[in-house]
This record gives sequence, C-alpha cells and structure tokens, in this order.
Amino acid sequence: MTGYEPPKKAKQGRGFSSEEIKDRDDFGGFQREKRTSEWIRDFLREYGPCGKEELYEEYSKWCQEKGYKVPKYESFSSYFSVLCSLNLIEFVTDASSDEEPKKVYQVNSDKLDEEKKWKWPHGKYYEEDQD
Repeated sequence: MTGYEPPKKAKQGRGFSSEEIKDRDDFGGFQREKRTSEWIRDFLREYGPCGKEELYEEYSKWCQEKGYKVPKYESFSSYFSVLCSLNLIEFVTDASSDEEPKKVYQVNSDKLDEEKKWKWPHGKYYEEDQD
C-alpha cells in the first residue's frame, strides 16, 4: 500500500496517562467521591423516600457541582433498575397525593450492610443471575 505509515510507537493500554490509571478504583472505573449506587443510598437515607425523576435531577446537580459527566436519564434509570432488582431499593406508594399514586422509592433497610452490592451492583446482579 502506498501512503500508509505504521505508527512509530503504539499506545499502551487504552491511551490513558499514568496519572489517570493511578486514579482508577479496584473495579477499573475512575474514582469519584461516591459511586452512583452509594450516592442514591445516601440521598434516600438522608432525605427519605423519593421519586426516580427527582433522584435523577438531584444526582445531575451533584455531578455538575463535582465536575463529573452527567449521565443520560435512560442510563440512570437502567442503573436504578439494577438496584431495585437486587432489593437494595424498594418501591413504596405515596398515599398523600389526591391524584394517581406517585412512584416513590426508599432504601431497603435490611440491605444497608451489604456493602459489596452497594459498591458494585452490576457485578452482584450478574452473579445472582447465574444462580
């Protein structure tokens, strides 16, 4: 082939700098102050039952304040579903509304001590899926 020049030096890994690699956590992701699942747990514990849309709005604000990329709602919703399927978060009905019952969620107090599930919910989700 003409006009093709092979790269002089191949990039190592995915092209992350050594500083970025140093900032990675045990699961291969970049460190944040809190993981999404831990943020959801802490928010619900502090403020009580809340709707998924409200959670997303508050999480988006938190991400912006910290300089993190804000996930799309669909991504957040999918992640939230994993937490629900692991029974870390449970559905409750807000009976105080005169309108249609609003979907409200709270932390399952029986699961607060399951730190591995809160820290890495997708891994635990797939492990349980294989049983």
